[in-house]
Amino acid sequence: MVTGWLFPLLIVVLIAALGVGWWLGVKRSSGTGVAVAHTKRAREHPRFRRRLQILRVALGSILAVGLLGGVTSSYLAARPSGDISLESKLATRDIMLCLDVSGSVIDFDAQVVKSFSEIVKDFEGERVGLAMWNSGTRLVFPLTSDYELVINQLDYVARVLSDSYNYDGYSDLVAGTSAGYTYGSSLIGDGLVSCAQSFDQEEDERSRSIVFATDNALAGSPVFTLEEAAQLAADKGIVVHGLYISGGWSDDNEEMREVFESRGGYYYAAEDAAAAQEIVAAVQAQDAVDLGVVGETITVDTPGNWPIAVGLATLLLLGLAWRFKL
Repeated sequence: MVTGWLFPLLIVVLIAALGVGWWLGVKRSSGTGVAVAHTKRAREHPRFRRRLQILRVALGSILAVGLLGGVTSSYLAARPSGDISLESKLATRDIMLCLDVSGSVIDFDAQVVKSFSEIVKDFEGERVGLAMWNSGTRLVFPLTSDYELVINQLDYVARVLSDSYNYDGYSDLVAGTSAGYTYGSSLIGDGLVSCAQSFDQEEDERSRSIVFATDNALAGSPVFTLEEAAQLAADKGIVVHGLYISGGWSDDNEEMREVFESRGGYYYAAEDAAAAQEIVAAVQAQDAVDLGVVGETITVDTPGNWPIAVGLATLLLLGLAWRFKL
């Protein structure tokens, strides 16, 4: 308890008050009073004796309820409490989901985003971010462990990409991912570099991963090739896992496989039903031992059901007093 000495003190005070009340009652009953003649028959009348018995039961009940209320109130006044430990699992892993939204894969992106959503549901404590790219890159949401926000955003993106008639929603969604026809489209290496620049807290010891979804169909002149971008990410300690979107304009998936697997990443086909679980396992295999986070112990009140008991005792006491006109 926060004030453990208060409960026994209040019990002692309550018992003392009851003792004083009893002593005063005895003293009053033994004192001189006014004698009333011819009351024996009245006191022996069955109705009088029944009413007297009811009154005694009522007084006894009020005393018992009052005692219960006093004891429980004194217990609550002592503020019963307990300690709980809070262990932070907001630890060491950062994952950027990087989605190609160029024309060659846009019809397949909704399913890829749904795969992203399935991946996120199996994370615990990891920070997740989403970026979309074409010839430019748009950060949809930065790294965060607010999974409700992440799931809501991914569901929204999937809905917009699934609705081919939602032109306004689509335009708003991909705004900023096109740098103009001068640079072409689907600048894969540049998209990967932009995603690699989305990680914060670079001075902290964290594992960093990118899930990079594309059909690897280059249609422009990027600043970075895929090989150069993958090496830049590796130099930053970022592991890139490739999620190949087949069905677009390219079947050049072997380059992705070689580039990412040669640097410790993995390669998956987007239509593979097991890809989401395999990506989760691959990400969680990195730095499996979380950084040490000092747990926090806090003291909280633990009143249990005693406040309810106090309330019921008070209502019962008032009800008895009103019923018997006390």
